[in-house]
Amino acid sequence: MSTGGEVGGPRWHQVMTELAGQIGAGGFRPGERLPVEAELAARFGVNRLTVRQALAELARAGAIRTVHGRGSFVAERPYRFRVRATAPSIVAQMREGAHTVTQELVAHAVVERSDLPEPVTLPDARLLRLDTVMAVDGEPWSRDTTWLSAERFAGVPSVWTPQTSLTGLLAGAYGITTRRSWRRHSAEPASAADAAALGIALGTPLLVLTGANSDGDGEPLTQTHRRTRGDRIEYEIDLDPDPDV
Repeated sequence: MSTGGEVGGPRWHQVMTELAGQIGAGGFRPGERLPVEAELAARFGVNRLTVRQALAELARAGAIRTVHGRGSFVAERPYRFRVRATAPSIVAQMREGAHTVTQELVAHAVVERSDLPEPVTLPDARLLRLDTVMAVDGEPWSRDTTWLSAERFAGVPSVWTPQTSLTGLLAGAYGITTRRSWRRHSAEPASAADAAALGIALGTPLLVLTGANSDGDGEPLTQTHRRTRGDRIEYEIDLDPDPDV
């Protein structure tokens, strides 16, 4: 069957439009897997190349995401995180909202400041680096690197579990209240390491957050570099210095 030149536009565009309409009407729920290419081709009376092009355009528009070897899934609605200096951590907020959040510690190391491959504003001569992958409701969410004092927090890796929240750990084990100091946001394409950790295609847009936290006395505490799938997060910045007034 021809893939273009028919009334109503190319067949791939018709398939894309109909699928997009079904997704918008709730025919496929966020996170639900779409039928395989062969099933869609039979349903629409087209060949698999036509379906593949329609799916590629839907993925480019952010309506679906395709995972190699697993298929195409309706894109999850992004989680909106309100950024305030004293608001709970994103992990705490999502857990309060009944989301299941895990943070797998995939690597850790003590690094001398002179050997740092990236700028870190913490004053310590020796820093502890934590590399974690966060998953929300069983789906990969972000790939994070966090720096903190190696001398002060040497025991953190030994007590880390997938259920650990660093903010909660610092509060419970060290009695430290965490406060956001500064944040910087940017966007980058996913590297090979990002793609492998987050289950996405190479080059997929990532929302990158770099920021530092301080303790209750304003002393530097941690610095984090978080690479989040662009389809999973929105940051809402609160500019009111006292939002409860």
